[in-house]
Amino acid sequence: MGGFICYDLRFPEVFQISSKENTLLFVIANWPESRVEQWYALLKARAIENQCYIVGVNRTGEGGGLSYTHSSAAFDPYGTCLVSGMEDRSTLLYTDCHTHIAEIYRKEFPVRRDRIENFYKIASIY
Repeated sequence: MGGFICYDLRFPEVFQISSKENTLLFVIANWPESRVEQWYALLKARAIENQCYIVGVNRTGEGGGLSYTHSSAAFDPYGTCLVSGMEDRSTLLYTDCHTHIAEIYRKEFPVRRDRIENFYKIASIY
């Protein structure tokens, strides 16, 4: 398992690094209601691109002049939303994360094999 906080979600590189050894990643966050669609889009993207489970735990209520809605969610390695606070406003959300499914998917569709990390470093210079 790997863990991240809030703003980290906007930086896919750290998720690539963590997912080399992890198939379940958590993001603990304070994403306001005004950006909840971005929250879901980025959680889903991190799950798909890293072929892992992503669990996003978001706060609720009011604070600092912002509203926080029920928006915690979990996505599987295929990008399927397993559970979402928008669908179930109960105080407790739960889902099963079968990490062996991520391992199987990575073997069936080995995306990482095609990553050329050294090239990305060189290409960013130009």
